[in-house]
Amino acid sequence: MKTNPTDKNRQKFNKSTSALSNWPFKAARKDVSKHPVMKSKEACSNRMVTMLSQQEEMIVVGLSNHLQCDKREALRIALHELCLAPNAALDKCYVYAKSTSKEQGHTSRDRQGTLSLPKAEKELAQKTAKQLEITDKELIRLAVIWVGLGLKDDSIKLTNTKNVSELEVRRDWSRANPNKKSSIKPLLIAQQKGMEKAEQELDERFIENEIRNKKIREYLKCNPGLSWEAARIELEGGLDELDALEQLISQEVEKESLNKLEEKILRYQLNGWDLTDQEARQAAEIELKEETPLTEEETEQLERELEEMSREEDEYRKKNPAKSNRKIPHPLKYKVRSMDEQLKDIDERREEIIKAQQRRYRIEGFFDDLF
Repeated sequence: MKTNPTDKNRQKFNKSTSALSNWPFKAARKDVSKHPVMKSKEACSNRMVTMLSQQEEMIVVGLSNHLQCDKREALRIALHELCLAPNAALDKCYVYAKSTSKEQGHTSRDRQGTLSLPKAEKELAQKTAKQLEITDKELIRLAVIWVGLGLKDDSIKLTNTKNVSELEVRRDWSRANPNKKSSIKPLLIAQQKGMEKAEQELDERFIENEIRNKKIREYLKCNPGLSWEAARIELEGGLDELDALEQLISQEVEKESLNKLEEKILRYQLNGWDLTDQEARQAAEIELKEETPLTEEETEQLERELEEMSREEDEYRKKNPAKSNRKIPHPLKYKVRSMDEQLKDIDERREEIIKAQQRRYRIEGFFDDLF
């Protein structure tokens, strides 16, 4: 019976399990139980010697862990695989294995490594070394480095060897450590915090970019003809200058304990408008006065002025009626506006007149003082 490849419950390799949820580190392992070296029953009565650096010795340890066997069997497997493809190994890794190597991690070979192996394997290794025109010591190092790198980047396949799934590795580890607490929980917590922090910083940068782009678009509307980059440079330069000015003003206010009026005078003096001290003071007083609400007397005075203006306007209209050739539409043809709508328009117009009169009153006072 064929299984449906889209049905996860019937797939042969169903990985929809939470068994590896706390197993984030990939542990590559090989099953070499059927490898020719492991199945060999010959006595390891012959020896070969080589010199290794500390890093090369660690590669041997890594091979032993990767292949799940002793160091001797790991070296024998490496030699066996090298003898199957000697030229490929020579072209790729001889620069690291030769006795005169200057590559990092492959110098200062002060550790002696001894390998016990059957006579047939030793003769095959010596024959391969003679074929490649290298020494026996270089051959062993070449086998270790080539197989180690090949397993790391998955560029070689060992004879009669299968990969061990991570789930099996995890289960074996659980059986070997039944009561051991998770040692990676702090790492998982730190990873989660780091991801949250990175996401927050990304959101903040996105918001900053949106605000900056909005300001650039507004700046381009006021300055047509500029490119986006030119507008960005000019705007950021202006913002930097503005920030520096605000910082200077805040420092002076804090240092000299200035009040609001003195702060506004200082701001007018530093804005580069070439105002005298008297003009800066008058402008600051007017600005401060505009920020404060009107008193009852000022409000009553404005209302009296508005009433007087409305009376003068009515008298002028009576004396000079407007002449128009426009035909008056039929009253039934258009909808008549209600009284509420008319009163609303009158109130809006009244507010506009009050605001205009306020501005006029204050501006006239400012220029009267100047001139």
